[in-house]
Amino acid sequence: MANMTVRGLLDMVEVILQDADNDNWGLTELITWYNLSCRDCVIYAPEANPVIEPVKLAAAVKHSIPAGGLALINIIRNMGTDGLTPGEAIFPSTVKIVQSFDPSWNTATAAAVIQNFMPETDRTFYSYPPGDGTGYVEMEYSKVPTAVAYDANGDWESAMVGVTDKYVTAVLNSILARAFSKDTDFPGNLERSADHERQFMQAVGAPIAAEQRAAQE
Repeated sequence: MANMTVRGLLDMVEVILQDADNDNWGLTELITWYNLSCRDCVIYAPEANPVIEPVKLAAAVKHSIPAGGLALINIIRNMGTDGLTPGEAIFPSTVKIVQSFDPSWNTATAAAVIQNFMPETDRTFYSYPPGDGTGYVEMEYSKVPTAVAYDANGDWESAMVGVTDKYVTAVLNSILARAFSKDTDFPGNLERSADHERQFMQAVGAPIAAEQRAAQE
């Protein structure tokens, strides 16, 4: 979570848009774009909103991150059968490496303590050995930032921006890209929108996608 409020971020947006009174871009739509931009940021850069917590593994060889999570970042260590007892470290690997030393790895004896995790998709991974349904691990994964809802009393203003400080500028650029794309009849706004989108894509580590989209415009 960044050291900046949503109000502070949208103040910056309004200054750049030269719309301090929200005549052209209302607060409700700016907040909607803020929520979408935070989500997009974490989709491209999972480390923008990391969560580290004990997670109980299933009695299986294949597992999923908790509901609401977007992508697995790391599995750090075993946490006992109570989720509170730090244990052995867990190392990342691949299915190819594990099966090279144990061809029957996926039918190995299940255990509460695992040695390796092998990512399959953003949300799923395999464990070695398979989990027996009693063990916890300390897991780091990305999560969709808590959405902010507009309210007339202004309670939303004190909410903290839902990404780490490193990605605040990325969220700012994404909001501006959406804002300028709303009014492309105004001279220069199409180019401004494309420029802010390129800056966003580069900030979240996707420069190739940004260049490809720019080439299409």
